[in-house]
This record gives sequence, C-alpha cells and structure tokens, in this order.
Amino acid sequence: MFMNKISSINKLFLTTLLLFGLYVPMGAGASSEVQENNEERNFATGINPAITTLDDGRIFVAYEKDDQLFTQVGTPTSHEVEWTDPLTFERKGDWQNPSLEVAEGMVYLTHTDKNPSSPIVYYNVGEVAIDGSVDWVVKLHWGNIVGEGKKYHLVNLKNNPTKHNMISIVSSHKGYIYGLEGWTTSTYFMYTNGIKMQNERGVNPSITSINGKSVLQINQGYGDQFLYYKFGEMTTEEGRIEWSTPFIYDHGFDPVAIQLENNHILEAHGLTGNITTYSLGTIQGDNIDFYNKDNLLALGYNHDLSLLNDGRVIDVYENGEGQLYYQLGRYVDGNMEWF
Repeated sequence: MFMNKISSINKLFLTTLLLFGLYVPMGAGASSEVQENNEERNFATGINPAITTLDDGRIFVAYEKDDQLFTQVGTPTSHEVEWTDPLTFERKGDWQNPSLEVAEGMVYLTHTDKNPSSPIVYYNVGEVAIDGSVDWVVKLHWGNIVGEGKKYHLVNLKNNPTKHNMISIVSSHKGYIYGLEGWTTSTYFMYTNGIKMQNERGVNPSITSINGKSVLQINQGYGDQFLYYKFGEMTTEEGRIEWSTPFIYDHGFDPVAIQLENNHILEAHGLTGNITTYSLGTIQGDNIDFYNKDNLLALGYNHDLSLLNDGRVIDVYENGEGQLYYQLGRYVDGNMEWF
C-alpha cells in the first residue's frame, strides 16, 4: 500500500498514479467507507469558497455561483457539519473572489467585481442571525483599490497592542503584493491608504494571524511556482508592518495556512492537476520548521481553512466540477486526522 507521504523525488511519479486512478490519497478517502463519507461532505454547488468561524462557534462560508455570491452557515457536531440553506448575497452584481474574517462580533466579507483589467475590491460588514441570514449594515468599495488574483484575505489582529487591530488585506497587482491596515468599530473598517507591503514580487497571497499579534503571509512567486513565507509585526500606531526576510519553503500554487495549538502551523497548497497537499510546522522566531511535509489532503482546488472554537480544523474546497466539499480535521501528536 502506498504511503500518504510524498517525497520530493516521488511527487511527479505519484501525480502520474493519481491522474490514472491508480492511487487514492488518504485525505480523499483511503477506503470505500471514507469515500462515501466524502460524498456526504458535498454541501453546496459553487466555486471558490471562503470560510471563517463566528464567535458563537458556527462557521460561515461564501462562494461563487452563477455570477453571484452565496452564503451559508454551518453548525459543527462531533463528526459533521449541519448546514443552513444557501442564501443569495443581497448586493446584486457580477461578484467573485470572496474572503471572510470576523471582528467585533461581525462578519467581514470582501469580494471583487469582474472587471478584467482592474477589478475593484469591495467590503461588507454584517451581523449573522440564528437562522443564518445576514443583516449587511455596511456595503462599500475601497475607493481605487484594485487587485488581481483569487483572494483578498483579511486578518484580525485582536491582540495587537496598537489601535490597528485590523486588518491586513492582501492582494496582488501587477506582480506586487499590496495591503491595507486599519482598525474596526462594530460596523466599520477605518483603513489607511493602500501600500505596497514589500518589494518582492508575488501572486496569490494568503495571510493569517499568529497569536492575534503578528501575521504570517505566504504567496506564490511571480512567474514561477516557488512558495514563500514571511512574518510581519505591526510596530507603530500608524499601522505599518515590519516584515521578515522571505523564505522559499516549497513549490506549488494557491497556498493557505492557519495557526493550530501553540505555535504549530497547518499549510496547504496545490500541485499538478487537482492534487492538494498539506504540511505541518512549528514557528521558531521568523522561521517555520516543517516537520511533517507533503501529505495528501484532497483532490480539489481553492482550499480555505478555519480553526473551530474547539481546536478542530475545517477545510472547504471545490472538486473542479462545480461542487463544494468540506472535511473536518484534528491535530494529534504531530499529525492531522481527517474525517
């Protein structure tokens, strides 16, 4: 039986096996029973999902379907998620690239329009009701902030000592990574001007909070498939971030990451075709020691991750045929158990 671990030498060989149906990865179902369970994890029709965990423990997702955005709320149980029916996002238009975060008890949803040359970034602030409906109290666009790519990630630095608790919003434009920093009220994001966050070029950036005080940014290289990470500290009242030196840690595309318990990191990224792998690492200063690398996560695209209030992980993704799936995971002794 093939192992779930992929060495650098065997990545191409394993990709070939997957494409010809000769290997079923553990993350996508190592047995027929797990495969059936995965079919039950098909929760919606759509593409490009985003997810966040609400303060009350429920999860909130947004995704694209038929040139509109839809939202759903899920309640995690011991081994599954109970979902509400999908709701059409009330702001009409040709929207794409949703991203989510929670701050001040409100859900923040960003998205772009479908202008092919310079898509405009919009943000919305809403209160999620018990039945899953959302009262969107703020619906604005960020002036002339434009971007390219799939996500415009938000992160809430809720433990940051300066007033700039929120947000680094990260996007790529003409090969450079840009961001906004600011602070939130219960209904508003007061942001500074858009700035180029560093001189290195890159695409498809993702960002996550580390202990609510600093940020970890990962991105794909500009014009290549090297993957980079760097850490940022918000050091001034003006909200400027000081970045560490970028470090190449792997190759692939569409990387995402979240912090697990203590200083452990879960990172996932795409490989050839629809293969997605994940790695586990420990933060050590401005470096990550990846001690458990190249595990198969699932056959799918555009993964997004969120940490539940009980410490479990939820992963949402699309299968390449317009269907959205989820899986739950638990960190145990240096490994992830997915179910």
